[in-house]
Amino acid sequence: MKRAFAAAAAVIVLFLSGCAGSATPPVQAAPAQAPAATAATAAAQPAAAAAAIAPAPATPAATAAIAPLPAPDPLSFFAGAPPASRDAVKKAYELAEAGKWKSAFDSLKAFDPKKADPWVLAAMTRLALDGSVRTDLHQSFGFVDLEAGQTVDELRDTDLEIVLQPFDPPSLAEPLGVEAALPPILSKVLGDYFYDAQQRFAGEWIIADEEIKALSLANYERAWAAGVYDQGSVQNHGELLMAQQRAAEAEPLFAKAVQFDPENPAALYNLALSLLIEGKRAECLDIFDRAIAAIPSPESRFDAIALAARAAADLGDAVRGEQYLARADRDYPGNPSPLLLRHLVAVQHGAADAADAAADALAAGYGANPEVIRNIVSAWYSAGQAAAARAFLERNAAAASDDAVIGTLLFYDAILMLELAEDAAGRAAASTVLDRAEASMQKVFAPGDEVFGVIAQVRAQMAAAEAEAAAAAGAPGQAAPGQGAPQPKP
Repeated sequence: MKRAFAAAAAVIVLFLSGCAGSATPPVQAAPAQAPAATAATAAAQPAAAAAAIAPAPATPAATAAIAPLPAPDPLSFFAGAPPASRDAVKKAYELAEAGKWKSAFDSLKAFDPKKADPWVLAAMTRLALDGSVRTDLHQSFGFVDLEAGQTVDELRDTDLEIVLQPFDPPSLAEPLGVEAALPPILSKVLGDYFYDAQQRFAGEWIIADEEIKALSLANYERAWAAGVYDQGSVQNHGELLMAQQRAAEAEPLFAKAVQFDPENPAALYNLALSLLIEGKRAECLDIFDRAIAAIPSPESRFDAIALAARAAADLGDAVRGEQYLARADRDYPGNPSPLLLRHLVAVQHGAADAADAAADALAAGYGANPEVIRNIVSAWYSAGQAAAARAFLERNAAAASDDAVIGTLLFYDAILMLELAEDAAGRAAASTVLDRAEASMQKVFAPGDEVFGVIAQVRAQMAAAEAEAAAAAGAPGQAAPGQGAPQPKP
């Protein structure tokens, strides 16, 4: 708890800056781990995009009814290859299907010893990504022919010694011609290659992460335009677009992913999220329902429930919104996240009594948890309702008997008062409340505890603010040292 306190309060307005301008408080990730759509399948949930939800468009999108689509035959991507190349790829893929990954790769290497065939390069890259047991920064790869009962994934987790073969697809593709003239399947697998490299070697690869993502996206875009894609590439392509806040372009990609696999949790979640960000709330709810049903574990589906509840509230559908909130209550007993969600939705939709009730219930159960209190106050503050936040803090501090709870509530009250203070009297009042918070915490924590270091930092910032105000008052018309033009409050 003390670590959370220090993290939440290390600077004077951290609890405010975490949510100012954003409709999604950090607590939405509170259940044990991130949703499966992000953790298990690398789906996109960019916070900045989620905060930029647009007004609903006048016309519905074509995703309202999504017909299932069979997965493409990998060999269909080689329909335009020379017959000999196509036959060589077919043979290699048959070997890979039988688990003979090394033989498959070696057969293509022998077919194109001069490394001059872009179609073969595409197939070799696919084999390297899917069938290699070892890789050295995706610049060389090691393969084996599997024995009965073995799998590539299992061997990747062993210490089996394997000779690596140098193989650098981007370097091999460069002399084969201009990008526009390369086979679309090569663009598609290069997109996969760069995407996989960034996922595996983030921050450690031969080029910067953002450049890797840009290369992956450029290759995916060429392949998509040519109609060459599969379940994995459209998921990855859509994620890259979402990271750039391009939800409208990502939507058809995620819709295609759902067509390929109608029960895929990541595809469903991402499609629903892209629709929500575009402002298509009514349409996103049905997809969120499917995502919630498809995500296998409760700890992985909270984001989907939370976003669906907010979308329903935005539509004015109180019945459906309550169904999502009740689902959160049921899935996360003993966790503050469902009540925090109720509080957030109530604040954002002007339901003052419901917001107060949820916040008071949280204070009763989690009043000593600084993350919980920070999120309650942040929701009100970012909605321009600082007075409601202060009233909550004061009444619950007055009602509490636990000194840890009293100290936590008073601490955040002092921080909020300081943020709102317009003169020396306001800052002095905030300092008095901070003294009371410290006195309560001294009854709970040992001297020298890091909590008191945080309070000392706040006091130092109070003193600096007081000094700046005094300097400004002493030099009319001039900014105090270190000050620039007046800045708006968050």
